[in-house]
Amino acid sequence: MVGFELTRGILTVTPETWGYIPFKKILERDKTEEKGEALMDMLFVWQYCSVGSDYEFLRDDKEREITIKNDIGLPKKWKIDKVMEEAITFYNARSKTPLTELYDGTVNSVNAITKYLNNTDELLEERDRYNKPITKLSDITGALKSVKVIMRDLKEAYKEVVKESKIIEEKKLGKQTFNTFEEGLYFEE
Repeated sequence: MVGFELTRGILTVTPETWGYIPFKKILERDKTEEKGEALMDMLFVWQYCSVGSDYEFLRDDKEREITIKNDIGLPKKWKIDKVMEEAITFYNARSKTPLTELYDGTVNSVNAITKYLNNTDELLEERDRYNKPITKLSDITGALKSVKVIMRDLKEAYKEVVKESKIIEEKKLGKQTFNTFEEGLYFEE
């Protein structure tokens, strides 16, 4: 989403971003002069929602909330309240594109594959009613052979999503550059 920039662990929020109602509520409830609480809340929103976040791989919402809260130093009693829920919903809705949704589905699939591979002991012990293995060793080794390809493709997909978000941000900020054919060709006579 446009308006957030994380540089060396410090989040910068543009004045325009504070104008959006959910973010304005975060700013207005912070009665401190430096607005440090509001900035911490916005850092939480960004880390919780952004594809570029280090916590994006944590798919369990509660685990992600607790991990981010601890890592950025929010108070122990801090929790996602109604104002934060509104900001998170707003951020997610304004950041969603077909590409990000496809990427999100891909990450969920990779997490399911990871769970499968983490349960190989149980899978190999499972038996059908004839005492034959339900999951064969060849099923697991076949999945393992695919891991390298899955990892490579997921990295590439991530790069595409990040690239798309930067392009969208530049267009919204008026920093768009055109390639030769987008501007049209002009010939001098």
